[in-house]
Amino acid sequence: MAWVQDDRFYPKEIDPSNEFQHTVLRVFFERYEVAVGWLRERFTTGPIRILDMACGSGYGSSMLSELGEAVGVDIGENAVSYAQETYGQDGITFRVGSADDPAFLDTLGKFDAIVSIATIEHVDDVVGFLTWMRQALKPDGVCILCFPSSLTCDWANPHHKRDISVRQAARLFTQIGFRVVNDFHQSERITLKDLLSGDKDHELPAPPLWRWILYYLLHPHHLFVRLYELVFRRGFTFSHQQYLLVTR
Repeated sequence: MAWVQDDRFYPKEIDPSNEFQHTVLRVFFERYEVAVGWLRERFTTGPIRILDMACGSGYGSSMLSELGEAVGVDIGENAVSYAQETYGQDGITFRVGSADDPAFLDTLGKFDAIVSIATIEHVDDVVGFLTWMRQALKPDGVCILCFPSSLTCDWANPHHKRDISVRQAARLFTQIGFRVVNDFHQSERITLKDLLSGDKDHELPAPPLWRWILYYLLHPHHLFVRLYELVFRRGFTFSHQQYLLVTR
């Protein structure tokens, strides 16, 4: 098992001697640590029911289960099987399902909290998905939403379907009826060497060179952004924004 597959990360599979892999996983763990901290401060009276949408290998669902019943959902059957084998225990349920499948989403029930980390850049209907999340929250429920707020589609293509700026996110939240209660920002610099180096089992899911060339021919402005970063910052900057949201 590789430490990264299909844009999903497997903490137990990292190379202990690889500093870059540890850095990437620290970034992902931090997002869940912040989420757990927010939820612990907000829900002080007892266990809660939490959805971890796009749970990947399940490590985040395991962290969230400290607060009550955690349901981890991912579209990848292999990822869910791994999550069940590695993190399955009382209080955690893993299910295979898609954020783009309204019929499946309606089977999940209601939640005190929905955690959706690095999901909305992947879904087809982001408005429909966010609308469902709002409707799936219990009274006084909250949503924790994390997404890349910088240019990513050139690097993560074909996994990412959109880039979302902070301003665009604010408009989306208003449209759906969410209100931002708290926010958290991450920013990491990844060098081109980091993206392209390593053996085939341990590299990041960077697209082949021909796909990069095609992308930049179609999006020349993005090429200038990347050249600026490489020349003046000596690496690609990936920023993520995370919000604690409540319904109005």
